[in-house]
Amino acid sequence: MFLTPEEVHKKKQRKKFMMTFILFPLIAVAVGAIVAFLGNTL
Repeated sequence: MFLTPEEVHKKKQRKKFMMTFILFPLIAVAVGAIVAFLGNTL
């Protein structure tokens, strides 16, 4: 199966988008937890 560079690029973009889509909420939750923790500690 041969992909043109354009198709490969599209697939990479989609993969990057999916990773961002999955990681962003996790990072947001982690940051929120850290901020809440620091807020309670201080």
